[in-house]
Amino acid sequence: MKKLKYIILSLLALLIMSSNAFATHVAGGNITYLKLLQPNTYEITLTLYEACSGNIQLTSNDGRISSANTCGLQNFSNYLLQYMGSQDVSQLCPSYVWQSECNGGSWPGYKMHVWKSTIVLPGACDSWTFNFSECCRNSSTNLVGTGNFYIETDLNSITSPQNSSSVITTPKPIPYYILGQQVTYNLGVYDPDGDLLAFSFVGVLNNSGSYCAYQPGYSANDPLLGITIDSQSGDISFTPSLQGFFVVGVLIEEFNSNGDLVGSVVQDFQIIIIDHPNVIPEVSNAGISNLNSGTVINPFEIQVCEGSNVCFDLEFLDQAPYNTLNITSNISQVIPGATMIQNNNVAPVIVTFCFTAPLVAVNPILTFSIDVNDNACPIVGINSKTVDVKIVSSTYASQDVNICKGDNIQLFAVGGTMFNWSVISGDPIDLGSNFNYNNRNHSSVFVSPDSTTTYEVISDVIGCRNMDLVQVVVSDISSDPFIQFVSCEGENDGVVDYGIYGGVEPYVFNWGHSNSNLDSLDNLFAGIYLLSVVDDIGCTRQFDTLITNLYDKPLTNFTWGPSNPSSMNPVIEFYNNTSNAISYQWEIDVNGTIMTFDAENIDYMFPYVQSGEYPVCLTAISEYGCDSTYCGLVEIQEEFLMYIPNAFTPGDNDFVNNEFKPIITGVDPNYYSFQIFNRNGELIFESTNVDDGWNGYYNGELCQIGGYVWKMTMLDQSTTNSYENIGNVTLLR
Repeated sequence: MKKLKYIILSLLALLIMSSNAFATHVAGGNITYLKLLQPNTYEITLTLYEACSGNIQLTSNDGRISSANTCGLQNFSNYLLQYMGSQDVSQLCPSYVWQSECNGGSWPGYKMHVWKSTIVLPGACDSWTFNFSECCRNSSTNLVGTGNFYIETDLNSITSPQNSSSVITTPKPIPYYILGQQVTYNLGVYDPDGDLLAFSFVGVLNNSGSYCAYQPGYSANDPLLGITIDSQSGDISFTPSLQGFFVVGVLIEEFNSNGDLVGSVVQDFQIIIIDHPNVIPEVSNAGISNLNSGTVINPFEIQVCEGSNVCFDLEFLDQAPYNTLNITSNISQVIPGATMIQNNNVAPVIVTFCFTAPLVAVNPILTFSIDVNDNACPIVGINSKTVDVKIVSSTYASQDVNICKGDNIQLFAVGGTMFNWSVISGDPIDLGSNFNYNNRNHSSVFVSPDSTTTYEVISDVIGCRNMDLVQVVVSDISSDPFIQFVSCEGENDGVVDYGIYGGVEPYVFNWGHSNSNLDSLDNLFAGIYLLSVVDDIGCTRQFDTLITNLYDKPLTNFTWGPSNPSSMNPVIEFYNNTSNAISYQWEIDVNGTIMTFDAENIDYMFPYVQSGEYPVCLTAISEYGCDSTYCGLVEIQEEFLMYIPNAFTPGDNDFVNNEFKPIITGVDPNYYSFQIFNRNGELIFESTNVDDGWNGYYNGELCQIGGYVWKMTMLDQSTTNSYENIGNVTLLR
């Protein structure tokens, strides 16, 4: 009966307070942004909390935002974002949610509406502001009147072009708390970029640059009596002493590793204080227990090594034995991959949190929030707690690297303030030669080992891993060559096989004159052979090999005499002038018939009275089997002979002696003239062809019987002597 009385009284109190807000509806909200891959492109999200007690409801057409900047860039105004929907966020137990003002009931109810769209800004600027304005705020206890509702968010995109805003994850954006009970509330904020966050109270706005007026006793820093905010965790703590609707503004600022402000978000919301018999749940003051890795610094703060697997327990209490508890957390958003297991739901409730400590980012302290809810009706009791995880850097060296022999490489170490380097295996450190420090704390060094070397770096980190190894693989392309020299001069039986090893396979081989992608070549002549080898990391090595002849060939040569043989004297002696040979093979081509001889010197009679050109070759063989051949062309010239008949009988049909034709051999065919004259000295026949004769005709008629004069001019082709002969010939019938 007593519990029912409190419920009725609480309902009446809330109805009285909410009745003042009959015509108004905005209870809070925020604007956040997510940086997308394209330059100056952001997904902007508008979140508004609507008090369902008002007679004016938010619609999908209300999600309009505007921008401002001081960089002279074009702004957008009343840009309608895409409506994503709404959900009831009334802090009521499930059986009473349907009795909230949002569903036509009498219990105080609130809706959360979300709009989001992708917006491309015209350029980078360190004063971008995104804002939303709407009439009007629902009435509250600590503000004067129900003026306009205005929120804004800042972006400094020159300082941090890739920055995304912090994200608010609380499942109870409009929390209800019970009069007289100490509470902690947290917005569940995390930063996706790992930036350092700072929290503070801020005045709420009714327009750009225009703050709402507070009732006496309240201010931006004291929106509720006795309220405080932790600047690092964002924990809001207070003990409510007055029922009412209290508007609170929280400024969430982001700072990068240089301490520069990169953006800010304002969460404008209301805290509802009621009188209710329920005792809200809480987190046990014993804090963290059963920590498997790391150190408990404070009850809700641990220090762990980056990369370590961490698990711990928290205990949650509730003085009402009939309540069950439900615990939620944003740990998986703050630390990706983290898990939370609730082992039971009746107090005391044990929840196990596990995660792998990430590498230290801008902010070495990761804070995640935990919300505990009971199942009290109609008002659910809530409380919050944050856990700070301080990440201590372990010592890490650079990744293993490959370098070419003779090159140097910069190695780094992180996780510590001072570092000491040594060699585990490989080329010993020679300070100033193959090893040089690059800064005062030795976190950066330049090395140039001659061979593959493993370095150990040890830092001054205490409590976490303070040592790491890094291997520098030196690509030293080497060769184990096999060379087969050319057996005899002029042959192509040489072989070079470089037997490439070392370096980082696979290799690319370039011989210059060959397309082979092997490290060997065969069928080689004597000469210099160059090979360029490039390994898989781009290291290059040049090799060259001189392949010589094992043995020289004979210097084969011969001459013959006489030097100008004729068809009347065709016997020729061949004189062998070869050196460095022990055996010989002669070949004489006589009209297609090959005559062979194996003597050192030979003589040979060519066909009698038969001029022509006769190839003669001599092959000489050395004692090592090397051979060479020399060929010459023997020219047998015709002997200069001339026979001229003194009569002929043309015109008859016996075909005997019908033509007057000199028989001549050894004459130069290019210097020959044959003429016939009659008794009057008239030229009646002429030819420059030694094969032509006179048939006794002139101008188509047979000449008369009688004597005729002939004249021949010629050149002896063997002696180059010239002759001119004149004689008579008788034409008979």
